[in-house]
Amino acid sequence: MTKTVFATPDDQGAPVELTPGLPFTTHTVIVATEKEAAWSFTPIGQKAAFEVNHGPAALEHYGDADLARFCIAKLTIGNPPSGKQLGSYAFSVSNGQITVTPTWVNIPPPPVPTQVPAVNAKLALAQAGQLSTVKAMIAQADEAAQIWWEAATVFQRDHPMVLTFGAALGLTSAQIDDLFRLAVETI
Repeated sequence: MTKTVFATPDDQGAPVELTPGLPFTTHTVIVATEKEAAWSFTPIGQKAAFEVNHGPAALEHYGDADLARFCIAKLTIGNPPSGKQLGSYAFSVSNGQITVTPTWVNIPPPPVPTQVPAVNAKLALAQAGQLSTVKAMIAQADEAAQIWWEAATVFQRDHPMVLTFGAALGLTSAQIDDLFRLAVETI
């Protein structure tokens, strides 16, 4: 998902983001957020700077050349790399050109559910290629483990059986967490 921001130099030439809902602070261009709908905008070239009075979304209708006349630059931040999201961005000016530099951060993994329906857990094990191994382990386990496997309606992440069978499979704690996350997505 791309993000377009609007920036203009301040009195010292440093770039300032034009935040939707706030007025422009330079070049007497005023942006109002109420009353006028985006579809009713007047082309910026037909108005003086002090007459421009549209919601921030309407700026997307103006061409780059029209915006540039009022020292407004549209800066687009592209799609993030795989597994990343936009954390922040910074502006800079070089030779009169405003540029935006994004900082990408890792997308945090979803939280680990504390419990999942047993059917989802078994489907996640099947999807991970572990179900037949677990079934073989259960067949060799004591009666309590077999009853738990067959009768449980939910599997709790911190249940002793989950921890025991996870260790027997050679799974790390993070891998068990991933199985629980997968179980939430499984239908």
